[in-house]
Amino acid sequence: CRHIDRVVGPAGSLVPEGAEADVLRELEAVDATPHVAVLYGAHPEVDFRSERLKKNMPGVHDRKIGKIKAARDSVDDPALIEAYDAKIAKEEAAKSFVSTPDQMRTAIADALEIVGGLEARLSDGRDWVCGDRFTLADVFWSVSLFRLQWIGMGFAWHGGHNLNREERPAVAAYAGRLFARPPFRQAVIDWPGTPRTEFVVGFYID
Repeated sequence: CRHIDRVVGPAGSLVPEGAEADVLRELEAVDATPHVAVLYGAHPEVDFRSERLKKNMPGVHDRKIGKIKAARDSVDDPALIEAYDAKIAKEEAAKSFVSTPDQMRTAIADALEIVGGLEARLSDGRDWVCGDRFTLADVFWSVSLFRLQWIGMGFAWHGGHNLNREERPAVAAYAGRLFARPPFRQAVIDWPGTPRTEFVVGFYID
């Protein structure tokens, strides 16, 4: 994303001059959100994920590892074999992580804390996370928040859930602005083949 922004050049850049540090700080917050963990793993006390995920995620790492091993066995390129082995190790680690209750509790608590930090930054009434201008940080947050909503973690800002009772109105309003933008609808909501869950059906117009 940074590369594309630089290629576009100053006229179309989403990293305004003087705001780079703020934008990068927001990108780091999004990158720190444990999306992979909350996608593949469940909270040990309450699996809030969509029915699609509850059905399809059990055993997913074993299925992925099996396919990677099959691909690995079909090549004799040492560099490619090394890459496959690294991917297998990564999937094994992820499988272990999401099956460890304390780690899943921590991952979900971390995601809620990150959204709480976003609420604090937006509470001054700004329209966009870095101020009055839409930036690359808002692009990242739009996908991050929609993904949390898609998974079933909209309670991170709507509240009223055993894992988070607190409403975060600034994040809720911000998410609404992000999801309503035509480019976001085109690139994410209406993108062909994007699967729906019960938590985002209201965004679709059939």
